[in-house]
Formats: sequence, C-alpha cells, structure tokens
Amino acid sequence: MTIYILSSLLLSLCILVGFLLLRMQRIRNENYQLLEYLDEGIFLIDERLHICFANAGASKMIGISKRRLIHSLFPSNTPLQQSCLHLLSISRDRGEIMTDSFSTNEGRKLYIDLIAFPRKNGSGFYLILQDKSSHHKVIEMGKDFVSNASHELRTPITIIRGFAETLQDLPEISTEMLCDITEKIVRNCQRMDNLVRNLLTLADIENIDGKHFQECNFSALVEDCAHLLLSLHPEAQVSLDKDSDSLSIPADRDLLELAVMNILENAIKYSPHPASISLAIFEKEEEVQLHIRDKGIGIPAGDLDQIFERFYTVDKAHSRRLGGAGLGLSIVKTIIEKHEGAIDVTSEIGQGSTFTIHLPRSYV
Repeated sequence: MTIYILSSLLLSLCILVGFLLLRMQRIRNENYQLLEYLDEGIFLIDERLHICFANAGASKMIGISKRRLIHSLFPSNTPLQQSCLHLLSISRDRGEIMTDSFSTNEGRKLYIDLIAFPRKNGSGFYLILQDKSSHHKVIEMGKDFVSNASHELRTPITIIRGFAETLQDLPEISTEMLCDITEKIVRNCQRMDNLVRNLLTLADIENIDGKHFQECNFSALVEDCAHLLLSLHPEAQVSLDKDSDSLSIPADRDLLELAVMNILENAIKYSPHPASISLAIFEKEEEVQLHIRDKGIGIPAGDLDQIFERFYTVDKAHSRRLGGAGLGLSIVKTIIEKHEGAIDVTSEIGQGSTFTIHLPRSYV
C-alpha cells in the first residue's frame, strides 16, 4: 500500500514537473515570438559570448542570417560588430548595464544605440541595438530646413535694407531712380511673402491625416485648373484629353487643386512665350493618372532626382528672378503623398518635361 501511494505521488510529481516545464517552454516561446516583432535588435548571449537567441531586427542590423548567428560566437568582422563585442566585454567585466552609440557616414548613414547588461541569474547577457538613423535623419532635415529658409530670407532682406539705406543717404534722387528702387523693394517683399506662405502651407499639409477627404471628381478638378490657368495667362495654349468626365477619388479638393496649379504655373514659367501645355487624364487599373506635358526648357538628367526636395532649384538665378525659392514642387509631392499617391517626371533639355501624378481610385 505504501509503495502504491509513493508511486502515485511520484507519478503526480512527474506530471506536475512536466506540466511546469511545458508551461515554461510555452512562455519562453511566446516571449521569443514577441521579441521577433520588435524593431530593436535583441541578442541573448551566454558567458562564452556565444549567441543563444537573435530576433529578426538583430539579424538585419548585424547583416548575418539568424541561422548562421544562433549557437555561434558573436562575430567581429565589421565596425558595428566590434563595437558590440567591446561593450559586452565591459559589461561582463563590470557586471553592470553599459551603453554606447555607433555611427557611420559611409554609404547609408547609420546611428545605432547599444545597450548591454548581464542576466539576473548570471548565465549570460542581453544586447539591445536601437536603430536611431531615421530620428537623426529627421534632425538633419530640420537643420537643413532652417538653414535653407534662413538663407532664402537673408537675400531679400539684405537687398531691401541696401535700397532703404540708399534712400536714407540720398534724400534727393531722380524720379526714375526712386521708381526703380521702390520696384525692387516691392518685388523682394513679395518674394519673402511667397516664401513664408509656402512654408506655412507645407506645415499645414504635413499635419493633415486624410480623415476629412471627400469624394472628388478629378476630371472636373483638372478642367477647372486648366480654365484658371488660361484666365491668368490668356496667351498660353492648353489642351485637355480625358478618358471620362467623372473619375472619382478621395481627396482634399483645395489641396489637390494647389498641387496641379503649381505644376501648371511652373510649366508657364519655364516655357518660351507663348507656353504650350497638354494635360491628359487616364484610368489605369486601380489608379487615375494625370500627365502634364510642356514644351519648355527641360530639366537636366542630373537634377531629376532632386527637384522635389525643399529649396532645390535647377537654375537659381532664373528661379530668384521669378520669385521662386524651390518649394513649389516640394509642396506638390507632399500633397500627392498625403493622398497616398506618387509623382514622377521625365524631361529632355530643350524639349520639355512631363509630370505624371498617380492617385488611387474610388469605387462608390
């Protein structure tokens, strides 16, 4: 009887231990699965610096597949890997959390924060890699934005101040010179006003989430833009070809009209007089395409990838003479992307340019 009771207790104990082990294994697997979805790179490393676990983020940052990483000695072939090993060694020697950062400007700029710390049971270490590259990119873009905006404002301010001082130092000047000076002051004031308004427009667009978009007849919108352009530039030659009189898309009509008008105004600015512009609207699979072609001066091939960047101008002297600061096409791209669309351009020097806007269709 005693043997039977002991056997039953032993069996129950084995079942309990097995259950606990299975539960621990399931919890561990669930934890590992959770770590797989993190953007950070996570390593679990033993006392001999062999890798016990690495998630997808860790594999991507280190540049080695998970299959090759697991159960292997932590690699030391690249500067990043060497920085990780150095931090792990310090953490092991001191027995405490250690942090460091790694950056490189070669090729794709990388900014990675490193954190190494011992496990509580003393059976190894955790190594965490946090990719801060996008954060640093935003900071750099902000610095460039402020620098470029300051530069664009400084030029007209300097011109206005110079002419104002001229008027102050020469109270008796000819009517012709006075008209010339005041005309230049007014033109540069308008240039500053355009720059500030464009900067405010960009800020407003970037804060739009698209929730207030409504169904919009894109064909009618483009036709309205063509009529508006002709009212502003009666001498221009504008043609419009469209597949349908009613192509529906979800949009902020005012913003989309601003984007189309910016491209059309550019076509006028950079075309010989009188400008010739053709617009065509097509349905293609699940999107609507708008092609805007001019017969202007064209864009050099080396500039095509940069013309949508803020403050970028192909011909700075020509742009400043026309009051531009390189924000028009940046506004266009931002608006199109807010509508989950895309814009591209093809061009040939002396033959003109074609801008193509791609926007998702609505099915209502």
